[in-house]
Amino acid sequence: MSVMGLIRLVRLPNLAFIVLFQVMLRYSLVLPMLAKFGVEPALSGAQFAMLVIATVCLAAGGNAINDYFDIEADKVNRPDRVVIGNVVNRRFALLTHVVTTLIGIFAGIYLSFILRRPAFLLLFVTLPVLLWFYSTHFKKQVLVGNLLVAILVALTGYMVVSVEFAALDRSNCPMSTNEPPLSWIWYIVCAYSVFAFICNLGREIIKDLEDAEGDGKAGCHTLAIELGPTYSKAVVTLVEAVLLAGCSLALGNIPSWIDTSRPTAYFVLLIAIPTAAMCAMVWSGHDRRAYHRASQLSKAIMAAGVMSLFFLNI
Repeated sequence: MSVMGLIRLVRLPNLAFIVLFQVMLRYSLVLPMLAKFGVEPALSGAQFAMLVIATVCLAAGGNAINDYFDIEADKVNRPDRVVIGNVVNRRFALLTHVVTTLIGIFAGIYLSFILRRPAFLLLFVTLPVLLWFYSTHFKKQVLVGNLLVAILVALTGYMVVSVEFAALDRSNCPMSTNEPPLSWIWYIVCAYSVFAFICNLGREIIKDLEDAEGDGKAGCHTLAIELGPTYSKAVVTLVEAVLLAGCSLALGNIPSWIDTSRPTAYFVLLIAIPTAAMCAMVWSGHDRRAYHRASQLSKAIMAAGVMSLFFLNI
């Protein structure tokens, strides 16, 4: 077993994206907006770090158990990149899942305890269960697995503001988190979370097109297998059209005290045009390599969406 094998097992680049998403939301959006309204953040840096640790560890455990149950399909889809059995053994993969999941659960329990929010406890206990059943059942069903992954990605953003506002409610906050000034934080964070949801949903369907051969032999019933590539490509196009329409709507409703010139140019150049190019790649693609390129471009679009937080001049 090598360090590189562990990195590939937990999919470190995907975990890095989660960290980037949560850190950018907090330090480029939530904290500057709280400061604008004269509100001191109630969540400490250590408590926020605990949220990131909980989220990343649960995701790492989910990635490990997904590879554990996905060996046969991966042998067909990407034989040169199969981790379990080649780089790490099955026992180590299962141990990695158990250890990272337990760390994530206990970090979540600690966070829910200090915030006095039992709902957070329920969430951090439910998430690993959903990730387990995603690997064993949900990912084999039409759109169910795609939707679940997209929802979980969106939750990583939603939790940043949810935890902060829970801490504010317990502190001597000078205004209610339901009042219009602070409600703008909810609006913008939810907009980014919806962006992550839609963008990831499209990418998951593209990945189903990419992995159709191996998924079929593994008994999966994904959209690409049940409806074929043409209908799947149409669904991807529809999802991406909703993404662009949603982004346009969100830009049109940005509050007047935020400069919209740079975000609009950013959206056109790094979101809209690449999204159109990705759809063209999907329609012209007929093999795994073409779909993989479209999937990678979709990942870059998601990263560009997160980095756009730099251009919100709050």
